Amino acid sequence: DAHPVVKFFLLIFGAATFQHSVLTWSSDHRRHHKNIDQDDDPYSIKKGFWFAHIGWLLTNEVEKPGFENVYDLE
Repeated sequence: DAHPVVKFFLLIFGAATFQHSVLTWSSDHRRHHKNIDQDDDPYSIKKGFWFAHIGWLLTNEVEKPGFENVYDLE
């Protein structure tokens, strides 16, 4: 557990990177580590270098998975 000031700092500056909400980013990141370079990987390098690093931010998935994998953060 981090100190509340550290949590606040990370929340604010993490949001400032424009990588969607904290819960969305956390959910996607956990899905990424669970499914690296598979079809369910939201940042799969198989979709191309550009997509894996920046492109995923610019696309809108039609159906976003829920937040079941980040229940501990809600």
